[in-house]
Amino acid sequence: SLEVTNIATNSIPTEFIDMIRNKSVAFGACAFTVTEDNKHLINFTSPISIQTYTFLVARPKELSRALLFISPFTGDTWLCLSAAIISMGPILYYIHRFSPVYEYKGIPMKG
Repeated sequence: SLEVTNIATNSIPTEFIDMIRNKSVAFGACAFTVTEDNKHLINFTSPISIQTYTFLVARPKELSRALLFISPFTGDTWLCLSAAIISMGPILYYIHRFSPVYEYKGIPMKG
């Protein structure tokens, strides 16, 4: 079993600190845990403002378990989907029945 005893990030590469002290970079960014021991070494930024946003929405009404599959789509979508399914049978039959493939290949048409 792994045990995490100290999750603070306390090691910053010395090259990073030296670049900041020598002013060879304007500023440095790194993941570092703010502790009392390190406050005298590094000027940590502090947040200007912290906003906690909350979204308020109405509680969803209870849905029937029998009709639960209908809820993802609107009535118009179900109507179009039903029309497409119903019309595909006759359309595919018409294409099959009147296709010149059988005549072209000399295959007798059955049914």
